[in-house]
Amino acid sequence: MNTINIDKLVEYLTKEVMKKINSNTVQKDKILVINKEENDFRIKDDNFRIDYLYEIDEDLEIDSYKYIIVSDFTKDQLIDISMGKSTDNVSSIVTEGILKGKSISILTDGVEYHKYKNTSNKNFYNMLKSYEEKLISFGISFVDKENITEIFYDKKEEESKISLDKQDFYTINNKIITEAILEDIYRKGYKNILINKNTIVTPLAKDYIRINNITISKK
Repeated sequence: MNTINIDKLVEYLTKEVMKKINSNTVQKDKILVINKEENDFRIKDDNFRIDYLYEIDEDLEIDSYKYIIVSDFTKDQLIDISMGKSTDNVSSIVTEGILKGKSISILTDGVEYHKYKNTSNKNFYNMLKSYEEKLISFGISFVDKENITEIFYDKKEEESKISLDKQDFYTINNKIITEAILEDIYRKGYKNILINKNTIVTPLAKDYIRINNITISKK
């Protein structure tokens, strides 16, 4: 008679339960915030998973993050990154993020040289500004702390539009859209449909749209 290994059974059931939980969990975009431990900058937004660099114990995996935010930025880091150098932890993460196409934002409040606008030699200040402009040309944005979360939603909307533009639309000029019409179009392989502004969509057609994840756009 075979005996059951309780530990292995518990391990197996635990894995199956975790698979089920993960399959039903919406994956959130991850944000990496690079700030000092004493810096009290925090982001409150439940739509994202937010990690703070000083809280990460294991090896950092840049690939898992979609957005990178730098809250404190020295003039040396500004110059190094603009020249493609990685001389400290921040410049290393940012340069790797640039190479891997990550969305990178730097808080204007934390840019060191900005504090000396009224006292610095004008030519020296403009030189540092030219390095900032070079980072902007690399796709890095300089954002006020109050507007930081807007950037994520703007980018999501932009990505959505780009994705939509790449898809083929089936144009319908009918005044009324019925479920039968949608079924016929769906069988042809179209999930993106363009209709007139005043077109009426019947209730059954709306259900069909929802169930089959059809995108309806008005022209």
